[in-house]
Amino acid sequence: MKHIPFSNRFFSILLFLSLFSTTAFAQNVEINLDDLISETQFMSDDPDLMRMVWYIPVEYWEATFSNDPSISDDEVKEIIDILDDYELFFVIDGVIGTFGNVRYQPRSEIKRNLRLHAPSGEYYPLDDNEINGDAKSMMTIMSPILASMMGTMGENMQFFFFKGKNKNKRLINPTGNESFKVQVASEMFEFNLPLASLLPPKFCPEDNAKMKGTWVYCPFHGTTLVDKAN
Repeated sequence: MKHIPFSNRFFSILLFLSLFSTTAFAQNVEINLDDLISETQFMSDDPDLMRMVWYIPVEYWEATFSNDPSISDDEVKEIIDILDDYELFFVIDGVIGTFGNVRYQPRSEIKRNLRLHAPSGEYYPLDDNEINGDAKSMMTIMSPILASMMGTMGENMQFFFFKGKNKNKRLINPTGNESFKVQVASEMFEFNLPLASLLPPKFCPEDNAKMKGTWVYCPFHGTTLVDKAN
């Protein structure tokens, strides 16, 4: 299998697709990337904080790259294989000053106060020497691209890897039923699973209206949803 050179162009394609292409396919499921991001990206409710946690499952990358005909299935598989051993999060943590300026926490401080509360236990961010070189290279290339597109906020968006598996089982299964939490300092962000954007839709038997895959009943007719339209 050909090894992918992780170039700036490669990640420019990724970000272009993420920002301007809202629909993709992964594992035969049509995925709306806007919906996926809204389910996996959370901001603090504290008006004095500029704090964000973004969970990026491997399904996000799979869906994003599926839109690009210049990237082969083998190349997509290699990317997924590199990231499959980890859970990836982007975190921003800053304090908003009196006049609206933001004092961002350094990466070391965020890492010290970051925890993943998964169904199997509590986990800490991995140290650099625990992360595959290709995975680090991908994020190293992506960071300046984020900075150029998002300014100061992008410059202070830090990525963190956690171990992705426990006893060969995914630490977080985004299509499963076991939710998880991410702790940044004293604030807890809860991620409810499964992610509706990764599930096949359901349909109302009354009018064939498409509904979220996590729903059981039609909110308009009260009928039990079905897997296929009539």
